[in-house]
Amino acid sequence: MVVLAAMGVTAYGWNMGALRRGTIFVLLSLALGGMAIGLGKGDFASLILSAAGIAFLCVLGIRSPLGIDRYQQVELQWRGKKIFVTALVDTGNTLCDPITGACVLVVGMDVGMRLGISREMICDPITAMAQKSIPGARLVPYRAVGKPGGMLLMMRMEQVRLGGRIISPMVAFAPEVIGRNEGYQALAGGTV
Repeated sequence: MVVLAAMGVTAYGWNMGALRRGTIFVLLSLALGGMAIGLGKGDFASLILSAAGIAFLCVLGIRSPLGIDRYQQVELQWRGKKIFVTALVDTGNTLCDPITGACVLVVGMDVGMRLGISREMICDPITAMAQKSIPGARLVPYRAVGKPGGMLLMMRMEQVRLGGRIISPMVAFAPEVIGRNEGYQALAGGTV
């Protein structure tokens, strides 16, 4: 049990989400060990019980994804406007502010336009920044699977809350709508 616990801490870290993942890992390891013993002894009762335990743990993991919630509510405040969107917490999203190293929330053009940022600024941020000074705006380099890298317009919001907690105020604006038919309008990094 101590070795399994140490493996769980090594693999998942030390927080509440890791505790849940580690518990599922330990229980699955014990169930699989029970199946191996049952096969070795020809004890079909323990084999059936172990298989039922594994099926239950798999259903538990599928119905209630492990780790942080997949979707979280986001509150953006900027220039007197407050809007709410839903973010997909994407562990593959590693976009960070190159100056501070903080994770950057990525929203689509539709969210930017709701905040009062023009389509032209979002679609061509380099030209927009070259033509006029935009207070609090910067460019952030990005790469995405299946798309050439480029620059996104990034703005410092007055406040950003993800799941009720305050996170980095930096928000990048993608030149397309994010999660059009998927129920979310923003991407949050897995390490926020």
